[in-house]
Order: sequence, then C-alpha cells, then structure tokens
Amino acid sequence: MKVLLIQEGDSVVVRIPVNGAELNSVPNSKLVDSESLPTDRDFRDAWNVEGEIDIAKAKEVWKEKIRPVRNKRLQDLDIKWMKAMERGEVKIAGAIAADKQVLRDITEREELTQAETLQEIKAFWPAILEG
Repeated sequence: MKVLLIQEGDSVVVRIPVNGAELNSVPNSKLVDSESLPTDRDFRDAWNVEGEIDIAKAKEVWKEKIRPVRNKRLQDLDIKWMKAMERGEVKIAGAIAADKQVLRDITEREELTQAETLQEIKAFWPAILEG
C-alpha cells in the first residue's frame, strides 16, 4: 500500500492518500510503499520524509527514553544523600553525589553521542539506570 509522508516541522505524518489530487497539493511530502517504512517503532519520531530514520533524531528519541528513568534514579539518590548527610556519613554522601553526577552526564556519554546505528543507540542503557 502507498502512504504519503508529510514533513510537518520536526515530525513526519503518515497519511493514506485518498485521491491523486491530494498528492499534488501537499508540500514537503513523498509517496512511498508502506512496506519500505522502518519497522522499529521505538524510533518513529526520528523518521524523515524519505521514510528513513535520522540517526541524530534517533539519539534524541533515545535520550527522551532515558530521562524519566534517570530522573527517578536521581530522586532516589537525593533521598539517600540527605539521609547520609543527616547521619554525618560524609564519605557515603560523597559517593552518592558522584553517582548523581554520572546520571546527570549520562545523555552526553560517548557511547551514545558516537553511535552510528540504531543497534548501537539501543545498546546504550548503562547499568546505573537500573535500580
């Protein structure tokens, strides 16, 4: 089946054309076979009007998947840090602070910024994001 890919700002809209007139009246669009579209839905927001995945956008999509998990881990560590400080456990608080900095810097790590394929991007899920 043919689908029409339409570039709207930073997003690509997929539309099933109803008639031939629509094809000529939609700027920034391309008609493609639906079978040629990427099958990995994790990166749907990184599609371009050519029906391909833009790697730079895919990295941003992956960062958006990381951020909520990272933010939850930061919240958990904030509590642990405060408890350690209340008990005067300065070394423990320092180690927790170091982990928090690792989490803050996680979306800028080389493994992600230098990734060139979707497989490399998806493989980036550091252990610190796990409970």
